[in-house]
Amino acid sequence: MKSNAFLAGWIGEQRPLTAMEITNFYANLQTNFLGGTLVTAFGQVARTEDVRSYMREGKK
Repeated sequence: MKSNAFLAGWIGEQRPLTAMEITNFYANLQTNFLGGTLVTAFGQVARTEDVRSYMREGKK
């Protein structure tokens, strides 16, 4: 009997990703890229050095 458990890749046999999981991975990649771009942009146009350093830390 095959296990559909999410930890099966580390503990047992691997299972293929579902279409919903692939869609979520792709959406998360896009969201993370957009967030990094926005943090960079806000850091570049910030008026105070405190905000700029805060944005640099946020990007790390």
